[in-house]
Formats: sequence, C-alpha cells, structure tokens
Amino acid sequence: LGHGLLRVLRDDETPFYRLGVQQAMAEHGLQSSHPVFFYWLVDPKAEALDMSAEGSRWYLVAILFSLLFNLFYGGLASNIAK
Repeated sequence: LGHGLLRVLRDDETPFYRLGVQQAMAEHGLQSSHPVFFYWLVDPKAEALDMSAEGSRWYLVAILFSLLFNLFYGGLASNIAK
C-alpha cells in the first residue's frame, strides 16, 4: 500500500486517467471540469529525488553539448576569419 502520492506530469499517461474520469462521469453523473491526477507510491520522496537527479543529469548534458557546440563553431569561425 502506498504511503504518499505524486501528481502525474507525463503527457503520455494522462489520456488513460482522463478516460477513467470520463467513464466515472458518464456512469455516476459526476462533474469534473479540471481533474488533477495522482498516483500512489511507497516512497514518494525517493521518487522525487530520482526525478531531480535525472533532471540534473540532462541539464549537465545540455551544458556540455552547448560547450562543445560553441567550441567547434567558434574555432570554425576563427579559422574562416583568418
């Protein structure tokens, strides 16, 4: 059984949740104009830390890519200018 929950942020998961809301609205006569979706976790803090670590890794990859891109094209531009 879960001890906490996290909000669903991935766009590829929300259609399934929306389908469930639409089915509940049709079957039980409920109204839901802006549903918010969550999922249960045993350790939500660990999941949030994992997401943060993954975001940090992608940030570093983007910085390294930017550095290499600028070094390459800066060197190319300086060679052309000579």
